[in-house]
Amino acid sequence: MFKARSVEKGETITKEQKFLNTLRDIFIGVKVEGTGGFINLMKIKSKYYEKIEKLLKEDMDKASKISYIQGRTF
Repeated sequence: MFKARSVEKGETITKEQKFLNTLRDIFIGVKVEGTGGFINLMKIKSKYYEKIEKLLKEDMDKASKISYIQGRTF
């Protein structure tokens, strides 16, 4: 079964969140449930993305701190 993510009405999304949501949508697609080989591969891919997303967030935080110190904004 496919489950699409949704954004609540009135919820504000930062550029960082928008980027990560788009990347997640491209990399993973929609969440799948069930059993079978394809489903297992999608679950593995999803867990891998979670690790990558954590690293991306850390790098983005570092970059924003450096740019703040240097007086640049994104």
